[in-house]
Amino acid sequence: WLRRRLGTFSPSRKSFCSMEAHTLDRSKFQTTYNLVGVKVPTQLTSKVVSQLKEFTWHKTRTVINDPEDDTKRIILLNSNVKGSDDLPEEKRSFFDKQAQPEAEIVTQTVTVGYDQLSAEEVLKQIVPPELELVTSYESVGHIAHMNLRDEILPYKYIIGQVILDKNKILRSVINKTGEINSVYRTFEMEVIAGVNDMVTEVHETNCRFQFNFAEVYWNSRLGSEHARVVDLFQPGQVVADMFCGVGPFAVPAAKKGVVVHANDLNPRSYHYLQHNGKLNKCMKFLTCYNMVCKVILNDLSHLPFTQSLRMVVNL
Repeated sequence: WLRRRLGTFSPSRKSFCSMEAHTLDRSKFQTTYNLVGVKVPTQLTSKVVSQLKEFTWHKTRTVINDPEDDTKRIILLNSNVKGSDDLPEEKRSFFDKQAQPEAEIVTQTVTVGYDQLSAEEVLKQIVPPELELVTSYESVGHIAHMNLRDEILPYKYIIGQVILDKNKILRSVINKTGEINSVYRTFEMEVIAGVNDMVTEVHETNCRFQFNFAEVYWNSRLGSEHARVVDLFQPGQVVADMFCGVGPFAVPAAKKGVVVHANDLNPRSYHYLQHNGKLNKCMKFLTCYNMVCKVILNDLSHLPFTQSLRMVVNL
């Protein structure tokens, strides 16, 4: 079954690279692929697709009608498959024993538009290859938080629009433009795509957190650490969280019955800490402070539970 090696197939593409471009012309992104396909009788389609499912094409339809024979279908393979040598031995054996002589190898030209391309595939047609392409971001509810390098900033609005298009849960894309403030741990940012709405909601550790991302500190990449630490606490224990932010440790701990004394110097973090405590119905176990932490620690040191007090220091 297809013992010859087919030619190397690579997508043809149009270059779209404008330093001044602030809007995205989606019609320019047409990519043509020359794919290997397996032509089989209609009744064999399901069996062959099942055997080759990890090697099939997914950008558009995997199975198409044979334009020359309406009793047959063509199963498209992904663009990495150039010939039989790219398939494991057991797959080649399947065709030799079960699909021959009905199966036939063909080539099929497929044109893919903007909607079928990934963010990375689109941006590779925009950003010059000598620049490092960045498509990763921190997801903060409906906000994508990016840290773009200086050399790629001329493309920031296009990058933001592509990220927005390819991730339907997003409504805003922001880029960090300044260092983290040493006092409140906030940073300067600019909206590079979508709406200028920084009030968002994040679901984490079985809790809902609402806050203005421009006014407080939040790091979604710490979600696993938040869950790990909260899991260490037991109901009835007493915990002091002295740099609590909007409550990623304090709120889920209080929700499970831990007595939490939570403090943050940022008045906006304090506001959203109280809001999130009420939102998650755990204020019975949560006491909120907006003070210098050494003052609170001094006050807590006079209480009877001091010897068993546990500390969380979220740096």
